[in-house]
Amino acid sequence: TYYVTRPFGVRLDRWLALHRKHIGQAPDEICSYGAWVRGSSTSWHSSGEAIDIARLRSGGRDLTSLRHDQWRDAPATELRRRLSLYWRTAAGLHHEFADVLTYLFDGAHANHVHVDIGRFGPEQPRLIRRSNAQVQAVQAMCRHVWGRTDVETTGEFDDVTRDATTRILEQAGGPGELADSREAWQAFMVATMRHT
Repeated sequence: TYYVTRPFGVRLDRWLALHRKHIGQAPDEICSYGAWVRGSSTSWHSSGEAIDIARLRSGGRDLTSLRHDQWRDAPATELRRRLSLYWRTAAGLHHEFADVLTYLFDGAHANHVHVDIGRFGPEQPRLIRRSNAQVQAVQAMCRHVWGRTDVETTGEFDDVTRDATTRILEQAGGPGELADSREAWQAFMVATMRHT
């Protein structure tokens, strides 16, 4: 059991509902490195507005592993499957949280995905073009979920990334371009969660 603030708990519940609906998994356990430890530092964890998620489990078995450090050297077919599920899961987290840090952010996040609402509070996420973490995640979703290998994970919202995300939104019936609105961001994330 972890302490989280009510707004953060509501976001976690919404994310789990999205995960169940669009990915089709019903986890009964989230394996985490924690949300808050009494007397910890001044990170968002110490305020009850962050959590580090490593795995989603049901009935004692793993459904989704966010432990890139454990499977990054898997055989090609297994790696493709795991990367797709990782980024579909990350899309759900990006739907609900503005700050989502994956293995692309740095080596310290190779064994979990960090989420928090610290800087942006209750506001629904949208694309922040200068956010390396958000842009890299979108680029990885394009590559590993949508098969857009022309999109490089540079962290810069370049023309190739904009064109790929616009086409994905068009296919999904989403509004406009990814950077245009919160609605476009949400539509892209839902489409990515659903895509298999």
